Amino acid sequence: MRRSESDVPFRAPTNLATWIVFALGAASWLGLAAVARDVEAWDSPFYFVVVLPLSIVVGAIAGRRFGGPSVRWPLAFFGGESAVIAAIWATRGVSSLWPLSCAFVFFFALPCWFAATLGVRARRARA
Repeated sequence: MRRSESDVPFRAPTNLATWIVFALGAASWLGLAAVARDVEAWDSPFYFVVVLPLSIVVGAIAGRRFGGPSVRWPLAFFGGESAVIAAIWATRGVSSLWPLSCAFVFFFALPCWFAATLGVRARRARA
């Protein structure tokens, strides 16, 4: 059975929020790299004091406000960071540590995923 246009929920705010979280992840990497004057933001101790807690808060708020699959929010945030990492490495020609960086990004995304899951559950409990 084919769904009509009126059966499909309006998802524009959620899609826009996903892109905003993606841009926030990219901006957090670029901003901290500029402040720390290093190519890789996680070389700075501020990454663990500012950016990771920011990702947790953003994941929880986005999960609570917009719901959806809880994995969406850490994928968006750390996808933004990964896009910046890939762009930097593509322009500099240094990509030998790409698999290790992917593992780090996955590991750093786990607390954000947990917070987003709690946010989505709180949204469902409220409804």
